Amino acid sequence: MKRFSPTAFLLVLFVGVFAATPVSAATDGARNFVQSLSNEVIGVIESKSSDSAKSDKLKEIFLRSVDTDWMSRFVMGANYRALKDGQKQEYTNLYKDFLVYSYVPRFKEYTGEKLKIINIREDKNNEFFVQTELVRSSDKPAVRVDYRLRQKDGSYKLIDIIGEGVSLITTQRSDFAGVISRQGSDAFIKMLTERVKNLKAKS
Repeated sequence: MKRFSPTAFLLVLFVGVFAATPVSAATDGARNFVQSLSNEVIGVIESKSSDSAKSDKLKEIFLRSVDTDWMSRFVMGANYRALKDGQKQEYTNLYKDFLVYSYVPRFKEYTGEKLKIINIREDKNNEFFVQTELVRSSDKPAVRVDYRLRQKDGSYKLIDIIGEGVSLITTQRSDFAGVISRQGSDAFIKMLTERVKNLKAKS
C-alpha cells in the first residue's frame, strides 16, 4: 500500500490551533471541536508522563475523535459488501488498529508546530471542511493540511485529512482496491493483519 504523504495523520491532534479569520455560528462548533481537541492532546504531549502513558492516552483520544468505523467502510467501497459477515468485523477492527498504530506513536515528532485555521466551510450531510496551514519554523514554508469533520448527535468526529491536496481515505481506497483486485479479499485481510502486527511490535 502507498504511504500517505503528510508526515503525520490528523496533525490537528498534535498541534496547537489559532484562528486566522472569524467563523460563523454554523461553523463555530467545528472550530471549538478542533480547538479543544488540540488543547487536550498538547496537554498530554507536554505532560511529564512516560511515553507509554502518553501513547495510551492519545490512543483513547484518537478513538474518541476519529470515526474509524465509517472510514473503514469508505476505504473498502463495494469490496466491503462482498466480505463475509465474520470478515467485516475482523476488517473493521484491523483498520482501526492500522490507523492507531500507524500514527499515534508519531506524537514524538511534534516540535511545537502551530495549525492556522484559514477557513471553515459547512458542506452537506452535516459535514465541515476545515482549511488550515501547518506553520513551522521561520525558515520552512507552511504546509497545507485540511480536515473533514462530521457532526452527529451534537458531537463531531474526524473522517478525513487532505495533505497538500491528497485525501487520506481516497488514497487508501485506491490502494486497498488494487490489492483486492490482484489478490482477493482473503489475501488482503491476511496482509493487513501482518501489517498491524508489525506496527504493534514497533510501537
